[in-house]
Amino acid sequence: MHRLVALLGILAISIQAQVVTEQAATQATGAMAGKEFFKPWVPTKQDPWDVKKAAHLLRRAGFGGSVTEVQVAYQNGLEWALRDLIYYEHVENPMEEVLQDVEHEIGDMNVITTLQGLWLYRMTRSMRPLEEKMTLFWHGHFATSNYKVDLPYMMFRQNQLFRKHATGKFPELLQAVAKDPAMIVWLDNQTNVKANPNENFAREVFELFTLSIGNYTEKDIQEAARAFTGWQVRGLDYYFNKGQHDFKEKTVLGKTGNWNGEDICEMAALHPATANFLSTKLLKFFVMEEPGQEYIDALAEIYLASKGDMKEVLNALFRSKLFFSPEAYRSLIKSPAELTVGTIRLLNTRSLRNITLPALDKMGQQLYNPPNVKGWDGGRTWINTITLLERNNFLQKMLMEAPCRNPKKDHPIFQHIKDRDMKSRDAVDFLCKALIQDDLSDDAKKELRNYFDNEVAETESGIAAEGYSYKLRRIAYIIMTSPAYQAN
Repeated sequence: MHRLVALLGILAISIQAQVVTEQAATQATGAMAGKEFFKPWVPTKQDPWDVKKAAHLLRRAGFGGSVTEVQVAYQNGLEWALRDLIYYEHVENPMEEVLQDVEHEIGDMNVITTLQGLWLYRMTRSMRPLEEKMTLFWHGHFATSNYKVDLPYMMFRQNQLFRKHATGKFPELLQAVAKDPAMIVWLDNQTNVKANPNENFAREVFELFTLSIGNYTEKDIQEAARAFTGWQVRGLDYYFNKGQHDFKEKTVLGKTGNWNGEDICEMAALHPATANFLSTKLLKFFVMEEPGQEYIDALAEIYLASKGDMKEVLNALFRSKLFFSPEAYRSLIKSPAELTVGTIRLLNTRSLRNITLPALDKMGQQLYNPPNVKGWDGGRTWINTITLLERNNFLQKMLMEAPCRNPKKDHPIFQHIKDRDMKSRDAVDFLCKALIQDDLSDDAKKELRNYFDNEVAETESGIAAEGYSYKLRRIAYIIMTSPAYQAN
């Protein structure tokens, strides 16, 4: 055990040193003009499309993939991978029919843990990973929590709304969210009436959903709140209460007219400040923690030119030089959902709710319950002494306790090693490539091989099948608790 702890420390130090070296080597890269960096990346002999880039794309535009999925993306090429990820409507998704049957049987969908489990299942099994990744993005952007709404079925329908508009046009999504019953309850628009306007919803539309702070006035909020009067919920559905709507003239963002809620959404959705704000959030979510203003401006131009078409925005982002640059590679910390779902997809395990849901909660990302109207802060806030321990505990449970989806076999990664009776060097090398695309220093791999060989030498006649399987899992655990695996 002491040797295991020491190895974890060695791996952390070696990989962190690698990251620092790479960041120093690419400082000049970040100074390049934003427009230049949003030109399409083209593979070259010196900078080819390889397994590392294929895995990088699958991690960022989804939740990662199995060894086979990464290989298929690599072998079929960048254009094929982008087509299936972004223009996913043509991709058959048989899991969807199974879920629809389950949801029908459940009926009123009034248990939040049931909904959390169903969404987790979608993320781990969907053949359209970007659809689920963007559903998660919008869940954080339009942060709505069941702890106040207290109607899980409304939350479920909001989740379906995010999925429907996942990569559609932002103006249409904003209009739909403004009439979403869960959102109306969450931000108190139920009490927004002409005699006493409630400014809560209008404020968050401008501050957190579109323009961001500094790009509107208090008067804009007051006038916009009047435009949303009478937007209420009756039963479980949106209801326009005509008797409580203020039909008088309003001045919002410098424009005067008899504006209603749809008008406010339209003004805000394609405002230059919204383009800037959304581009910043997309870059932080998909590319790097602190994007330069030149990158934000370049993506904002694409957003405005496409009139908020997220497919066009994401297509430009995922094929850009910036996305495939060294400064973007493994520069983000995996969110709890990304770590959880990615591990399940990688190991091909069952998504056991008794393990995954408590783990997500302890790691700081309970689905359907963002902490506040701003959503999760993300980035470095995902990691502290408590959450890091929980992340490692989750990985240990998935490796040691979660069964393979095929009960007659081991997880594919370990089965591959067993079928070939790999020894220390080959087994360690394979696990490093399968789990982190070989993003490990030679010294760290040497330590892992020594650890493997020393443990083997302690037995009298080699390792029995059960012991061998356990040994592979311990090696995998060391690799998966390293910074390279925790990074996205």
